[in-house]
Amino acid sequence: MPGSAPEQYNASLQYLRPIGAYGFGFNTGYNYVGQGYNDIQHSIAINGYGSWDAGLVLSADNWEFHPKLALNFSNILDEAVPSSGTVVKPLVPAAAAYNTYGLIPPRTVTI
Repeated sequence: MPGSAPEQYNASLQYLRPIGAYGFGFNTGYNYVGQGYNDIQHSIAINGYGSWDAGLVLSADNWEFHPKLALNFSNILDEAVPSSGTVVKPLVPAAAAYNTYGLIPPRTVTI
């Protein structure tokens, strides 16, 4: 099918540990999306990348409102590959066709 990868997989690890009245945890994971194409004619190769993510969590469940602080890192390897693409053919006869791409999100840090 256009836009779909023939293989995809995910491996992840999560660890949670109470430390006294607080909680600590971390997680990490690797996602792989195999190479695919944007259409049946295989005009544009898309996907074919791996993305590594990780995060830390601190919690205080005995406090009022049960606060949590999470620090997450997405796409740590900063892969910049297309997840979508298309061929654009302008209506003006003299203009050449060109390709446009949608890339996966860059390295991101969230709190």
